[in-house]
Amino acid sequence: MAADDLRRRPSSARVLVWLGILAVAFGYIEAAVAHYLRMLLYPDGFHASILLVADSHTVAVEAGRELCTLLVIAAAAALTPGPPMRRVANFVYVFAIWDLTYYAALWLFEGWPASLLAWDLLFVIPVPWFAPVLAPISISCIGIIGACSVHVILNRRKELIVPWHGFALVNGALMAWEISFMLHDGPLDRFPTRYRWWLFLLGIALAGAGYVLTWCRNRTRCDRRVS
Repeated sequence: MAADDLRRRPSSARVLVWLGILAVAFGYIEAAVAHYLRMLLYPDGFHASILLVADSHTVAVEAGRELCTLLVIAAAAALTPGPPMRRVANFVYVFAIWDLTYYAALWLFEGWPASLLAWDLLFVIPVPWFAPVLAPISISCIGIIGACSVHVILNRRKELIVPWHGFALVNGALMAWEISFMLHDGPLDRFPTRYRWWLFLLGIALAGAGYVLTWCRNRTRCDRRVS
């Protein structure tokens, strides 16, 4: 029975393809919703100097939509086969492709962003997150690489060993990026005047170091877990 179940289990490539299709479709839907909102709220265009005019009711609805978006992506990842780390990787994979598709679709719909340095409102939970488009796009590309690497390691070793220092570095990267999005000058109804690129670059350095350490640790043949 176990052997039959193993044969029926879809391959990593097949899972990633279907998750990618889901992410692209969901990203298109997300972009369509944002496009319609911009047509209603910003008829003169959505650009770096715009006043954020959404009222409290609209912000509350938007926060609920963002939460539901994360729940849909999490549910899709949770339904995939494999150990918890593979499911976490699948969540990152879907989120990253969804994010990239969102920006690509908006560019097709309305020519935005005109530049990778254009400002965007990323999330409103728990406070508004602001950043130039280049930042989330770069982080999404890093996430796809990391998620696919998890699949490669698990396919080869059947186990992913995450050293504590690698785990700490990746979480440090996430914290640096989140702080860079939430730390801004001036009132929250306008885009910030500057983005703290040093925090963004620090996050890339931390994530890269954590990735290298984890990859090297899993290249060894030692099966002892690092606690």
